[in-house]
Amino acid sequence: MNRQVLRFAGYRFRATFARTWGGGLAIVLLIGLLGGVGLGALSGARRTQSSFSTYLASTNPSDLGVAAFTPSPRDFTAAIRHLPLVRKVAGFVSYDAEMLPARGAPIELLPSVSLVGSLGGEFFDQDRFRVIEGHMADPRRADEVMVSEVAAQVLHLHVGEVLTLRIGANPGGPGKRTRLIVVGIGLLNNQVVQDNIERLPSYIVATPRLTAALPLGAAATRWYEIQVQGGSRNVPAVEREVFNHIPAYIVFHVTSVFAAQAELAIKPDAIALWGFGVIAALAGLLLALQAISRQLQARKQDLAVLRAIGADPTMTTSDGLIATLGAVVVGSVLAVIVDVALSPLSPIGPARRVFPTRGVNLDWTIISPGLAVLFGGLGVMTVVIAYRGTPHRGARRGAFASRPSAVARGVASAGLPPSAAVGVHFALEPGAGNSSPVRSALLGAVLAVLTVVATLTFGSSLSTLLSHPALYGWTWDSVLDSSLGYGPVPPKAQKMLDHDPVVAAWTGVTFFTMQLDGVAAPVLFVDAPAAFSPPILSGHVLTAPDQIVVGAATLVGLHKRVGDHVLVSYGTAAQSLSRSLLIVGTTTLPAIGISEGLHTSMGTGALVPNAAFPMLSEQGYPAQCNGPNMALVRFRKGVAPAAADASLRHIAAAANAEFTSASSSNACSLLVSVLGVQQPAQIRDYGTVGASPAVLASGLAGGAIVALGFTLVASVRRRRRELALLKALGFTQRQLAATISWQASVAGVVGVVVGLPLGIALGRWLWSLFAAEVFAVPRPSVPVGSLVLVAVGALALVNVVAAL
Repeated sequence: MNRQVLRFAGYRFRATFARTWGGGLAIVLLIGLLGGVGLGALSGARRTQSSFSTYLASTNPSDLGVAAFTPSPRDFTAAIRHLPLVRKVAGFVSYDAEMLPARGAPIELLPSVSLVGSLGGEFFDQDRFRVIEGHMADPRRADEVMVSEVAAQVLHLHVGEVLTLRIGANPGGPGKRTRLIVVGIGLLNNQVVQDNIERLPSYIVATPRLTAALPLGAAATRWYEIQVQGGSRNVPAVEREVFNHIPAYIVFHVTSVFAAQAELAIKPDAIALWGFGVIAALAGLLLALQAISRQLQARKQDLAVLRAIGADPTMTTSDGLIATLGAVVVGSVLAVIVDVALSPLSPIGPARRVFPTRGVNLDWTIISPGLAVLFGGLGVMTVVIAYRGTPHRGARRGAFASRPSAVARGVASAGLPPSAAVGVHFALEPGAGNSSPVRSALLGAVLAVLTVVATLTFGSSLSTLLSHPALYGWTWDSVLDSSLGYGPVPPKAQKMLDHDPVVAAWTGVTFFTMQLDGVAAPVLFVDAPAAFSPPILSGHVLTAPDQIVVGAATLVGLHKRVGDHVLVSYGTAAQSLSRSLLIVGTTTLPAIGISEGLHTSMGTGALVPNAAFPMLSEQGYPAQCNGPNMALVRFRKGVAPAAADASLRHIAAAANAEFTSASSSNACSLLVSVLGVQQPAQIRDYGTVGASPAVLASGLAGGAIVALGFTLVASVRRRRRELALLKALGFTQRQLAATISWQASVAGVVGVVVGLPLGIALGRWLWSLFAAEVFAVPRPSVPVGSLVLVAVGALALVNVVAAL
């Protein structure tokens, strides 16, 4: 019997191929192109999502960086190497240097640019420098250097340029005069995604050969780059050992911290691709199912003849399956080819230019389930549709009339024109034998509006986050900074702020790396209560010396909640300062702090009252060097931004002039400057997303319109006999067009009425989830004007599609 059915199916395929190949080609193209684009977007989303971690692994990264500041230079390499869990120690030394141009006065590199020398293979083997233009410097040559992108921009350098530097001396003093060739411009692994604080200083990277020839004198700062046994999970243990055994002022930078920030910065690109891929794949499946259904419905008359001459249910079900299933198989293979062809376009985002393998990629994690859905799912549905369409099933079901629509009856009895009554009937009632895809048209309209509205709402909320710094922790107007966070704001500047007429309020913050339950974290020491503070996500602001407000991300890492206590400590084991503080709130913190170490950022760090550790404010410096590291300033309402900025710059200039004229015995080296809004790494990169939400919304709208258009066309074509009957009964061409317009308009109205509120709710919900993920203040916004255009456009477009 099976052999007979196969022979029959093969014969029918050969006999009907000439008139069915067009429908089969449509199935192949719908599955192959839309399915391939969907798979390509999903593969690109996975590649984008993992792009930074893939790149980072290719650089042989350190897990922890340590800078130990002491009154006189000391080398702690051996001490750190012998700490438990330390696998390898490399590092670099930072030199004071001047650039000697062909004309004019020498240019001091710091604070914008720092000359750093490689120790133990740093930048060449460990934490490898990624060259974007030019090539890597030869570590055996002393006359070659590599320059990070920002340093090249600041100093206007290009590959092949010769630099003359005076190294290892204070400005204007004697030092080692060296000529160097710029052979490469690129990035360190912590420079791919940076916040404004981390952007400076940028680096000129010297080779190990040049480093060996330079003296490690008092002008040099040394960083120790540590690879930890067991990776990032053991970093807190190594941090505790460093605190306990290295007698110095310690600054950390942690690879897992900037890696997490980079991945959060890349997340919107990945989300956009995930969303687009899912929508494209669903649209492809929906359109392919409709094409398959039309292809199989076209054989109804042939099936009736076959049944009349004695064909059994197996034979009538298998009729046409060879052609249709063959089209599904070919379309699925084409989808994989399209997916692979699109793979070189990913990843997208900031890690693309440093991604180690940007060529063709076969992501079997996406391809395997994608083939299962395309081939397996569509194949099963093809068999089901073929079985449900057999004459035997139709005979058993009988010719039952569908349940009439109450809305259609109401329109008919309301005295509206016949074209309106018939159009509403066509839109809401499938007709005899469920001949018209009414549910598909209505559902397609709802999904089209819902996806576009949700995307626009999400995009509007992202724009609101980017344009409102208070949502990512910046609740003041400007900042007076001292030496990139390493120095104090001098007393003179503080007094001038107290009496400045444009300043409404200001508060000082001091930066320390503390241990919270043994884990190093950046802490802002502030007055409690302060004039203002970063936004509180839960709980309340600091009101007493025994309280702490913790960044939302840090709180998650500590496995604590509001109301718990956390042990806050500082110093070596012999001179440890510690105190148990009550967690009274969570916050999203601004990107402020020291430029090369741990500093607060969105959700990372903590706020601690100055009164909790009064002994830290003295820091062992002369009185004129004590004070907060930054002054956060709010201006009076109505003050022009230019006037406010000029007033702060006057204060900074006065403070700098005082210290320039003071004796060097002050032991203070200060550069007070004015900073505007400092964006976290995530926010800086979200800004580069730019038109992505609008592009995504346009893509989704286009896909939804195409899907809805196919559905409406199918719905209208299924009504051809009824339209012909109406024409025979006297309907004019205008009335027929009005009937189709009413049919399409009803679908559009249902899509707007149902899809608009659901899309707003979905977009707000998705944004709230995303804001919680990046530890921003969750304030979704609804683009009312855009949504009105969506509603009007949806009604217009469905009529245009129906008319065409």
